[in-house]
Amino acid sequence: MVHLYFLALQVDLPLIKILGTPCDLEGNDLPPDSAPVSLSLNNRDCTSYTPFKNDIDFQLAEFLYQKVAMSGGNIDILSTLIAQFLGPERGLDNPWANHKELYSLIDEIHQGDVPWESFTVKYNGELPEDHSSVPAWKLQEYQVWFRDPVKVLEQMLANPSFKNEIDVTPKRLFNNGKCLYRDLMTGNWAWFQCVRQSLFHSIFIR
Repeated sequence: MVHLYFLALQVDLPLIKILGTPCDLEGNDLPPDSAPVSLSLNNRDCTSYTPFKNDIDFQLAEFLYQKVAMSGGNIDILSTLIAQFLGPERGLDNPWANHKELYSLIDEIHQGDVPWESFTVKYNGELPEDHSSVPAWKLQEYQVWFRDPVKVLEQMLANPSFKNEIDVTPKRLFNNGKCLYRDLMTGNWAWFQCVRQSLFHSIFIR
């Protein structure tokens, strides 16, 4: 949550000053160096790297999957090379056998408590009486798994690990009169949400 202060009585967007000052749920400024709200993200031990064996395996997985976005085929090649380097006697020390095993480990990471939900989808358009000419995907039913994106985002924002990675101030960027869109906080949705909230506070509270 951020505060907006109007520099003129007339509500004119270019005359709005936006400050990303930390505040509570009621919009009150927090004292400097206020301690964050205590979090218990699924009561997870912050020193544990489960399901990985240790921090090195975790860092390697993060490097391959997130930082360099290595393809599955290249992960398989690297995994084979690691296994050959370790040799038969230390083969069990290989963090994963292939990219599928790595992806499975990543999926087993428990961070937060947003539950998985699912629904099924199936093609519901018209089909000819002779199904022999119908593509297989039109006859099959598919299961879609997801987590509530709003709840996931709320937990991400509440996670202190991201405190220096998120810009909390909505803004508008212009280049030669054209609006630039770089991330969520430079988009219209974030801007209008902030303006609406602040208009309410300014008119009825301040």
